[in-house]
Amino acid sequence: MANFPEKEKYTGQWNGQNVSFNREWSGHRFSDAECEALLNGAEIIIEAKSKKTGNLFSVCGKLGEGEYNGKHFIAFQPDFERKIIPVSFLSHVFSGKEREALEKGQQIVVDDLVSKSGNKFEARLRFDEKEGLQMAFGNGEE
Repeated sequence: MANFPEKEKYTGQWNGQNVSFNREWSGHRFSDAECEALLNGAEIIIEAKSKKTGNLFSVCGKLGEGEYNGKHFIAFQPDFERKIIPVSFLSHVFSGKEREALEKGQQIVVDDLVSKSGNKFEARLRFDEKEGLQMAFGNGEE
């Protein structure tokens, strides 16, 4: 039988029961505040790292029940179907004001986006709950 390294856990009360869950998910280590929010039933947005590609991605999720090989557990449960405003996009990390504007459906202009080839460029961004983050170019309104 293989020896696996012990994973860091966070323990607390969730839905009226004592639980312990992994402190890390897909390369993201949950802060104390994030762990407490999860225990309180909140959804949180995190930036994680894909095990397949190594690329960073943002995902929303909350604490939930799961089962693997007949074993029951409590863990961060991602919601990959929900469209969210990512923590970062093409190397740009959104400020609080930018996130607030995007959440209200407003358009923002970002001038420090970085393409796959490493070139910086500017684009207009808008968030839609059905389509996700939308990007447009030029100076006109969509």
